Amino acid sequence: MKKRKKIREKDRLREKKSKGSFSKGFFGKFKSKNEKYLSDGKVYKGKMSVHAKGFGFCVLDDLEMEDVFIAPSNINGAFNGDEVEIVIYKTSKLKSREGKVVRILNRAVRLVVGNFVALNDGSGYVEPDMKNVNKDIYISSEHAMNAKNGEKVVAKLIDYGSETSEPKGEIVEIIGDMSRKGDDIIAIIRNYELYEEFPIEVNEATKKIPQEVSEQDIKGRKDLRNVLMCTIDGEDARDFDDAVSISRTKDGGYELGVHIADVGHYVKQGSVIDKEAYNRGTSVYFPDMVLPMLPRELSNGICSLNPEVDRLALSVIATLDKNGDVIKHEICESVINSNERMTYTDVYAILQGNEDVKKKYANLVESFLIMDELDTILEQKRKSRGALDFDLPETYVKVDEQGKTIDIAMRERNKAHRIIESFMILANEIVAKEYNELAIPFVYRVHEKPTLEKMNDFFTFISSFGINAKNVDLSNVKPKDLQFVIEESKQTPYNKTINEVMLRSLQKAKYFQKCLGHFGLASKFYCHFTSPIRRYPDLTIHRIIKAHLHNELNEQKLYELEEFVLDASERSSEREKLAEKAEREVVAYKKCEYMQKFIGEEFQGYVSGVSANGVFVALPNTVEGFISIANLPDDVYNVDEKMFCLQGSHFRFVIGQEIKVRLINVNLADRHIDFEFVA
Repeated sequence: MKKRKKIREKDRLREKKSKGSFSKGFFGKFKSKNEKYLSDGKVYKGKMSVHAKGFGFCVLDDLEMEDVFIAPSNINGAFNGDEVEIVIYKTSKLKSREGKVVRILNRAVRLVVGNFVALNDGSGYVEPDMKNVNKDIYISSEHAMNAKNGEKVVAKLIDYGSETSEPKGEIVEIIGDMSRKGDDIIAIIRNYELYEEFPIEVNEATKKIPQEVSEQDIKGRKDLRNVLMCTIDGEDARDFDDAVSISRTKDGGYELGVHIADVGHYVKQGSVIDKEAYNRGTSVYFPDMVLPMLPRELSNGICSLNPEVDRLALSVIATLDKNGDVIKHEICESVINSNERMTYTDVYAILQGNEDVKKKYANLVESFLIMDELDTILEQKRKSRGALDFDLPETYVKVDEQGKTIDIAMRERNKAHRIIESFMILANEIVAKEYNELAIPFVYRVHEKPTLEKMNDFFTFISSFGINAKNVDLSNVKPKDLQFVIEESKQTPYNKTINEVMLRSLQKAKYFQKCLGHFGLASKFYCHFTSPIRRYPDLTIHRIIKAHLHNELNEQKLYELEEFVLDASERSSEREKLAEKAEREVVAYKKCEYMQKFIGEEFQGYVSGVSANGVFVALPNTVEGFISIANLPDDVYNVDEKMFCLQGSHFRFVIGQEIKVRLINVNLADRHIDFEFVA
């Protein structure tokens, strides 16, 4: 009873602290046994990163400050990703900063996926799959949904526990014994609160949307149904955001049309479909499953630019001269009728002169040749201004009918991919530039300049490979400076490594309400306009464009837009990060699943990273594993993180170094692969 009273008293005091009414003496209540000195009581905000062993670090909002270590006894019920307030103190033993969580501001974890351990009375525990959720979740019998022992379940947290009590939850979904196709992916994505199905009310609203374009829909639109055009996508694509058209002008220039699905015509802002799209933020792609942002009846149906049917679009029609400079352009609502659904493979075959494929698509061959010509010009223009092209490998996971991994390889990227990328970049730049000049609230795709610290480390690193850039101003690095490094590295065996390290040294692109330019593309104006079926920022932009075209942007609407583009930018950036994490984890799982059958076999790879505990090794098929110090040759090693090197007295391992390894273990649950050094 005394313990409970003490906990409630602390809760009361924490609440009081949040209102700013504590003296310095209060923080003595948080002293640990080794504590010698406490801070003056200042409270810091940050985000928790919790380790599987129970301790954690608080990544402070103040980016100038280092992360703060939080001992297990001081985590105070915080979970990984929680936004918290902490106090900082020093210990006489460690002489370094430690902290204690005094208040949890926002919970990051709501659902926990794991195996159910049944007890005799019908209650039980969920053993979390996520290693950074380091406590079992107690489930009472009334909240167990009759789950069986060993079944994979999803539990919703109803009590996060504390220093003295365990977290509690209720089962909201039983995945089962993992025998069905896709159960492995579902078990992963539920940790990210991702769902393959839509709420009932969204499905009901979707059914009311017609699946054919009406005469009323077409009124007032530019009629492009007689313009020769096509979509170009991968073989497995089901939704088609964009179609392209091209022709020569009389003076030898080009008229390029980029036609994007007019999703905003069907998904009205504030509707139940729109709210669900806002919450999802993006479509998420896995090897044998897609979680669409919009219901499939829309994304694969009326919104998709399927061939030989009328579709509504927003078109960017640009006239370019022989040098690829835009002379004039038009952004308009249109109605189109795509002539063909093309694949990258077939377009590339045509460009390579495959006569059979050329004969099959004879009416489009000239268009593809002109596209190839214009793309070459546009690519050279981007290169001349300093745009970066890393061309890093992308993993392709091939699965069988049961969803099991049967191959891991690098995804092919050919000239046809580049053509579409080039035209989409141009359309995005045209749209961003126009609406920035109009000073209308907008969502931009921004990529800010790299930091001085990152660039200093990067240029120190590449100097070890003999690449010199003495004239580079590290406090104001230009895209051309890094483009020079990419070109120089092509002459070395470390090309891929240098590209990877450079990419890690750059800032991450994000959505933002101000036009800050795109460093990687060396572009002053950039946005995402071309994929409204799968990205919410694009849908937001479409609505703004349509409102402007219809003269609907009065003072009140502009005020509302300012608020909305801020929210949409932040939300979309968050959802993009979450989707990337989920996609990476699923691919890591599939890689482990594939590699299980190769235990004991030897592989040739290269060092892809180093740490104080060992080295990471990547194989040609993009699979990555780890060699611990214990499985490296006997030596005394020290890590040089800035030079990406693990240095011993006799052996040295540096990023990019070729290495022969043996696969000794695959841990599917941890998504972890262990190698040992061979040569």
